[in-house]
Amino acid sequence: MISRTNIINYLVKSGRKSVSQGRRNINFTSDNGINQVMNDLEHHAHMFVLGMQMDRGIDAETAWSIPYRVAEDLGLNGFDFKHLREPSIEDLVKVFITNQLHRYPAKMARIFHNSLNHIDKFYDGNAKQIWSDRPSSATLIKRFLQFDGMGLRLASRAANKLYRDFKVDLSDASSLDITPEHYIRRVFMRAGFIGRNASDEELIYCARELHLRYPAIFDKPCEDIAETVCKLENPICHQCPLEASCMKFF
Repeated sequence: MISRTNIINYLVKSGRKSVSQGRRNINFTSDNGINQVMNDLEHHAHMFVLGMQMDRGIDAETAWSIPYRVAEDLGLNGFDFKHLREPSIEDLVKVFITNQLHRYPAKMARIFHNSLNHIDKFYDGNAKQIWSDRPSSATLIKRFLQFDGMGLRLASRAANKLYRDFKVDLSDASSLDITPEHYIRRVFMRAGFIGRNASDEELIYCARELHLRYPAIFDKPCEDIAETVCKLENPICHQCPLEASCMKFF
C-alpha cells in the first residue's frame, strides 16, 4: 500500500504543476466572444468580478455569460466599466427578469448593480486594483467579502482562480482554501484523509493540515482524478494513481 506521505506528495506535485504552468485563457463558456472578454483582466477586470458574483444557484457557464449578456441586452456600447455603470437598478431588474438571466433575477440584478457601485467607490472604477498591489491571500479574500452577497466560499473561489489560473501575484497563498465540492470530498474520503460524514470545515482544515502554505493546491489534482477515474459510480480504479492506497477497498 502506498503510504499517506506518498499520496500527499503526488497530489502536491500535481498541484504545483498546474500553478507553475503559464497563463492560458479559461473557457468560462462555449462562446469564444464571451471568453475573450472574461479573460481580459487588463481592460475588463470588472467582468470577472461580476461573473463570479453571478456564479451561484445556476450552472457556471450561464452565470459567467451574464455580464456579457447584460451589456448586449441593454444595447450598451461595449463592455467597459463606464458603459456598465449607465443602467439604473430598475433597468437591470427589468433585463434580468425579461431575459431570465438568473434563477433569482431581482436579487442578482441588485447584486450586479451594487458590485459596480462598490468598484466605483472603492477602486475608482478599476476592479484590477482589488489585486494589483500584490496583497496577501487573506487581504484579497477580505476585499471580495466586502462585496454585496459574496460569502466566504465564493470569495475564496474567486481568489484561488485569480492565483492559480490567471497567475495574479499574491504575497502568499496560505488563506486559499480547498473547495469543499462533492468530487473533491470523494477523493479525500477514498484516500483516507477524511471520514464519510466529515463536514466542509473538516475538509478545509484537513487540507490546511496537509499543506499549510497553499491548502487549495489539492483542488486541481483532485478535480482531475474525480473527473477521469474516481467517479461516484463505476470508478476506473485500475487507472487511478491513488489505487494502491484507496480506502474504497477497506
